Amino acid sequence: MKSVKSLSRRRLADAAVIEGLEGRTLFSGLLGLNLVTSPPGPSLGIDGGSASGIPLASGNTEVTVNSPNNLAANLGGSPTLVIPGALVQIDIQVDASGNLVGGNPHGGQDLVVFQDLNGNSTFDAGDTLLLQGTVNAFGSGGLREEFVFTPTDGSWLPYFTVPAGAEQVGVQLDVLPADASILSLDFANGFTGQPKGTLGALPPLQRNGPPVIISGTKYSDLTGLGLSPDDTPLGGVTINLYSDANNSGALDVTDPLVGTTTTSNAAGHVGQYSFSVSAAGTYFVQEVVPAGYIETAPVSSAPYTIVVTATDLTTGNTYGKNDFDNYKIPYIKGNKFEDITGNGFSSDDTALGGVKILLYKDSNKDGVLTAADALYATTTTSAVDGSFSFSKMPVGKYFVTEQLPSSKWLSTGPTNQPKFNGIPYYTVNVTAVSVSTGNRFDNFYEECDITNVSSFYYTINNGTTHYSTLNGHVHEGDQVMVCFNLKTPDTITLVSYTAPSSSFVASKAGEQVIFDKATGTFGPGWHCLTITVPMCFFQIDFICGPAIDHFGPAGSNVFYRAEKRLFDAGQGGTDYCFNGGGAISGYVFNDKNKSGTRNSGDVGIAGVLITLTGTTSSGHNVKLYRLTDANGFYYFKGLRAGTYSIAETQPKGFTDSVDPIGTVNGTNNGKQVANDSISSIVLNLTSVGINYDFAENT
Repeated sequence: MKSVKSLSRRRLADAAVIEGLEGRTLFSGLLGLNLVTSPPGPSLGIDGGSASGIPLASGNTEVTVNSPNNLAANLGGSPTLVIPGALVQIDIQVDASGNLVGGNPHGGQDLVVFQDLNGNSTFDAGDTLLLQGTVNAFGSGGLREEFVFTPTDGSWLPYFTVPAGAEQVGVQLDVLPADASILSLDFANGFTGQPKGTLGALPPLQRNGPPVIISGTKYSDLTGLGLSPDDTPLGGVTINLYSDANNSGALDVTDPLVGTTTTSNAAGHVGQYSFSVSAAGTYFVQEVVPAGYIETAPVSSAPYTIVVTATDLTTGNTYGKNDFDNYKIPYIKGNKFEDITGNGFSSDDTALGGVKILLYKDSNKDGVLTAADALYATTTTSAVDGSFSFSKMPVGKYFVTEQLPSSKWLSTGPTNQPKFNGIPYYTVNVTAVSVSTGNRFDNFYEECDITNVSSFYYTINNGTTHYSTLNGHVHEGDQVMVCFNLKTPDTITLVSYTAPSSSFVASKAGEQVIFDKATGTFGPGWHCLTITVPMCFFQIDFICGPAIDHFGPAGSNVFYRAEKRLFDAGQGGTDYCFNGGGAISGYVFNDKNKSGTRNSGDVGIAGVLITLTGTTSSGHNVKLYRLTDANGFYYFKGLRAGTYSIAETQPKGFTDSVDPIGTVNGTNNGKQVANDSISSIVLNLTSVGINYDFAENT
């Protein structure tokens, strides 16, 4: 056997021209052929002489697959041929009668010829299969069947593997230029026998025409309106080619997949794809729509149908413009809440499912929701967790609003959006790949019935006079008690606020801050609640249900009156409120051991009136009242810088004990000028006075 060393690449241009020899295997120059090795497999070599008993004409070239004696031990790779565009003929072994041999005692391996579309020298899902046959190990005298295909631009790879243990391997590729002269390449190792002549009864060589190509481009639809000039190509999308096996004219489950490819990501070719077909018939081209997209072209969303004729196979043809367009699905998302406290969006809101959410298209393009705008989506309904969403809208302007569950529900959010029929709405500009979130709605349920309170009255600073209204009777620093009679169980609240002025102004209501609050859920009958009023501009409200911690804005429903749960309100004050302020606190207690110090066994005395008087540093006179609570505790807060005195109204049934002087910020401050009275307590805006106690004996 002739040993030939491996050469990685070689190009021969001295091709002989031999006319009129169809059906014969002839040897001539190697035309534009690159040889690529895959070590440590069998070597590839180029030899200008004869080999293995095959007589070759002078100057002819034989390419051999050569390996050591132990062939099976050296099959770590596969030789690969990269052939430029040309007419290529594949010869496979047949018997003396001209019948194709699928295998022989020496065994055989598949021969695959494909278009290497991604240029990686490997047959994979991105390539087009052209021909598949058998590479046979054979002895002397074998004949070969001739198959012909026509490659186009690009690399074409005849790929084969040598069967393990084979002693003789032969594969032949005949390369024919366009002028029908025959240039051939023969692979042989130890082949013996006579040079081949005419193949007898075998059909003549068929020279196919130019290729038949099915092609197109994949686009990203930026407007959702289908193919348009502003679309951009989209690579990495799978395109499938099916054959109409049952001749139904429509793609169905019985039609086989005959080709698959991925749209290109290569510069200058992004989104492009193509298939080469070699048989007449009907084909269907269909894309695999990427996740998160919808198909907007072709319009019918049906696959493209291409009919390849016998004439196409002779003359060649290109069926192009089988383009696909995908629109990345836009979303409008949001949440629906129940407003538990009636204060608009807040952390105590809970999810509200089952509420209808409406989506309108800005039909007249005026930018506002009116009766002229069309309902784009009939409705969607908020889920159990309150979430809702719309999707697959074309680009444009939309409005999102809600339908209140019933007349007992009130919209309390959003409060900063325009309204249509009294209900707020969001404006959303949908663009390609847009996702609009944060479209939230809040509803308060009008559970209160203000007629449930049959009667009520107020007392101020532990007085005996009953007032039917707050306005005109309550002043800054007052202690206010309301007593009321309930028909059925309900939640009732009395709350005071610091305010920006002495009168209620809806546009400034958002500046109000809760100062004191008393609330509870009560059964039928009479009940009382007590709070204090700040030493500044104030608002005080007697209401049904929980207190609102932040009002407004003006025109919204986040007010007690709009929520239909206000019994009465009052405003007043003589000065602006400020943050912080001084404080004085202490206890009134039963001093059992007459020590003048409150011990663990001493019990507080409830309902004792404590009066604070004084003058602020700005010359404002102050007079405040507090009743001790169930533990005997009292507390004055929000005091301006100044000098103050506190006095106890002697509780009935008790006699005086020692009244200790408390401390301000840890230092004794003040003096006792009379029984049950401590004066000259000096405060600034950060002073905290404690333990100004009053001891009593029984």
